[in-house]
Amino acid sequence: MREALIEHTLKQYPELDVAGKPGLTRYIRDITDMAADSLASDIFRELQHISEGQPYNPPEKYERYVTFYARPRVPKLKTKEDFRFLKDIPDDVLTQWVEEDNQEEIEACEYLNGLKSAFIEVVQPTLFKYFKASLDELDAEGWNRYGIAVGAAFECYREDCDDLCYYLEKGCLDEDSGLDFYHFAIQMQHEQNEKYMSPANK
Repeated sequence: MREALIEHTLKQYPELDVAGKPGLTRYIRDITDMAADSLASDIFRELQHISEGQPYNPPEKYERYVTFYARPRVPKLKTKEDFRFLKDIPDDVLTQWVEEDNQEEIEACEYLNGLKSAFIEVVQPTLFKYFKASLDELDAEGWNRYGIAVGAAFECYREDCDDLCYYLEKGCLDEDSGLDFYHFAIQMQHEQNEKYMSPANK
């Protein structure tokens, strides 16, 4: 799964396919290793809980997690009523705003759903290979719990890749820090916090 995820990452994020940056290559491997390891661990643990008859934990978040992690993103569309707090705006302007906002929302959901589907296509063959016996016994709720684990792994992976793209764009990878990606990300966040809290920004 790891090598497939590395290949997938460079395909989905071509801006990361840059030669001559050993830190970048290491960070990509860190991200894909973490995605593969955490996903396999989470699936194993969840399937074990299901086989033991344990309910989803935390139960109060089950429905929300199913919607967010185990289902495609659904656009949250606006209407002109969402802009009524703005006084004296012509109706045709409100209509244009609604159409533009909704089109952006639809495109964003389609983009994220495409990224998620591509991620699932990469990891699912390995999961089906090694967990086939347990997966064959799942009912509808069990598949929801499987979907939560896969969806959560995707969200973490996507956020890490987005962060790495940002660091590359800002020139933060011009020199190799020698750190793994997660310690590097903590260091970047710390530096950003210090910069934000400095007297010059107040």
